[in-house]
Amino acid sequence: MGSVSRSTCSRLTKRFSNRILSIPEFYNHLEQYARAQEDDDRTKINHKLWSEFGVEQAGLVLDMAEFSRLPKMRGRIHYLSMVQRMRMTARPIVENNGGHVVKFEADNCYARFPEVLDDVRAART
Repeated sequence: MGSVSRSTCSRLTKRFSNRILSIPEFYNHLEQYARAQEDDDRTKINHKLWSEFGVEQAGLVLDMAEFSRLPKMRGRIHYLSMVQRMRMTARPIVENNGGHVVKFEADNCYARFPEVLDDVRAART
């Protein structure tokens, strides 16, 4: 089985819609892509994914520094309060710059923006 090219992964992560997180067909196509043995099969699945789900947008991943070390230094409650503070701070910054928070996971914020400049503006805020 050949490896998935970096450019294919990059394009797939740059283009998405709200529907992806709730539509099983998207995940079925990804599984088919992962299991495909031939490049021609992957190309067909890739085109199917783009035609059904593709939207070009910019993605932002915000990650807090010192994820592993902080709870050991200051305790879990302090760490959890900092994660909550990041979430309360990040959401309005993303939304005020035209973005949408896709999800918060642990100490990460995943967001999408219609334009790269909106993404950069939010990141610099």
